[in-house]
Amino acid sequence: MYISNLFSLVKFNQITLLKKQTKEFLSLKMKSDKFLKKEILYKVGDTCDKLFLIKKGLIRSYYEVNGQEITTWVSHNDDIFTSISGYFSQEVCKENIQCLEDTYVEYLFYEDMEEALERFPDFAILNRRLMEEYYYAAEIRSIIPRIPGGKERLAYFMKHYDPQIIERTPNKILASLLNMRPETLSRLIKEL
Repeated sequence: MYISNLFSLVKFNQITLLKKQTKEFLSLKMKSDKFLKKEILYKVGDTCDKLFLIKKGLIRSYYEVNGQEITTWVSHNDDIFTSISGYFSQEVCKENIQCLEDTYVEYLFYEDMEEALERFPDFAILNRRLMEEYYYAAEIRSIIPRIPGGKERLAYFMKHYDPQIIERTPNKILASLLNMRPETLSRLIKEL
């Protein structure tokens, strides 16, 4: 049997052991793609029908408020991502998703995920564990804007995120995520 999308299968098998039939199904259904830096994967109003796993790259989600881009999350290598409102409810996206670097992904269509959940109990375990990781990351993100001081927000972010995200994310975007001006972020990073 030829196995494609080996990256996803290895990653998923590290989370929970998958049976041969599940691996064969995912090998057939997972797809690969490459997106260029600054490319928009989804815009507000699009239908998001894919759950992505980042092989290599950097992605962000943002909203536009009064002409200003407000970054809500940044993800990189080995992370899963999608539009929460768009994918799980199969409604239109309420956010924009953009590549911050050339990004290589593997993805699963919503219908294929639904089929895998019905057919393979081990995939249901994998899905639950992936969603636990996803919701844990969302909880961490939800705390950031509630922390009163910029220095404390940055310290919290640095404690909970891979340091590569700080190195790879443009200051303007990282400052938006941390709800501060880029100049303030630069000063705080120098202090730390």
